[in-house]
Amino acid sequence: MSRRVSAPQVTRKHLARAERERIQRNWIVFGTILTAVLLIGILAYGWVDLNYLQALKPVAVVGGEEISIGQFQGRVKLVQADLLGQYQQYQQFAQLLGGNADTQSSIQQQLNQIEQQLANPSLLGQGILDSMVGDILIRNEANARGITVGLADVDKALQQGFGYFPEGTPTLVPTRTADPTELAAPTATPTAGSSPTSTASPTPGGSPTPTLSPTPRPTPTVFTEQAYETAVKDYLVSLESSMGANEADVRARIEASLYSQKLQQAIGDEIPAEQDEVWARHILVADEETAKQLLAKLRAGEDWDGLAMEFSTDTSNKDRGGDLGWFPRGQMVSEFEMAAFDGAVGEIVGPVQTSFGWHLIQVEGHEVRPVDAGVLSAQRQRAFSDWLAAQRDQAEIVITPGWEAFVPVVEGFSAPASNP
Repeated sequence: MSRRVSAPQVTRKHLARAERERIQRNWIVFGTILTAVLLIGILAYGWVDLNYLQALKPVAVVGGEEISIGQFQGRVKLVQADLLGQYQQYQQFAQLLGGNADTQSSIQQQLNQIEQQLANPSLLGQGILDSMVGDILIRNEANARGITVGLADVDKALQQGFGYFPEGTPTLVPTRTADPTELAAPTATPTAGSSPTSTASPTPGGSPTPTLSPTPRPTPTVFTEQAYETAVKDYLVSLESSMGANEADVRARIEASLYSQKLQQAIGDEIPAEQDEVWARHILVADEETAKQLLAKLRAGEDWDGLAMEFSTDTSNKDRGGDLGWFPRGQMVSEFEMAAFDGAVGEIVGPVQTSFGWHLIQVEGHEVRPVDAGVLSAQRQRAFSDWLAAQRDQAEIVITPGWEAFVPVVEGFSAPASNP
């Protein structure tokens, strides 16, 4: 007879052991999953921090308003892109202009300057950071004055930067044209806001008679909206692929530039375009006694020009009667200025002592005159610069220590090694 094998008996001890092994396996699986989740979370946080959160951290704080690392890096990349574009243009100029030594030397100087800027990211970054601090001060003041820059303003500036004028630009047309269809084929395109042109039509037996052509109507530009959008897209794609800057960086810089322009205009308009001026001439001598003797001669009827040529020690104008021309307040030493502006037209004032000697002053004219355009422009620029400098001194500006580490570096340009 065959022996029958009995089935193993499952005891409570066996069941308890199996349960412990099951629990251990579950804990191992749970621990493995938890470790993987934590590892993925750490890696994900690191990626998010590197690509997003770090960019949101401030590189500077101006009166409580932050300049983020991302904003700062975007502006630096735009400036670097500008410099690289200029560098390539100068290289092309050097190739096109051939072997002219002076020209090549001048181009090489420009190339060297650009190389130095690109090779010194900290120095470049410092200038850009200062500029961005100024942007905040400018925008806040502009807004306080009711000056704003909207999306439409930025769009228009971007369009103009690409040479796209959707509303058309004023176009000059020949006045001889009788066929209106020829108006669509202009011969010249001046800047917007040009005044009507004056042309001459000859008349029999006489000189040309000026005729005024009407202001032409705006005409559509050849650069279409589609072409513009394509150009902008291509530029932005190229900018992001080569430098890492994006459209937001471009628009932010345009907005800051527009705010600066508008505020400069507002502050500049506060500088009067007219000023009180005096036209005077003088005779300068070393001592008071000589000045009194010359004054007596002048009152006796002697010629001013002759005495100035003979006795004046101011060699810059003695040969033209000591003529100083028109001048406003603030250009002459205080004693001379006070005497000249207080004197009546035609009066001889003096003797007046200054650090230069003793003057006899003849006032030739005194009136409110338009400020020279170049002088006015310089005064208005100086007024804006002085305002901005004062704002920087007053503002609470906190720069993040170690900000230099956030300045992007352009490959191929490195600072020269320092001498040991």
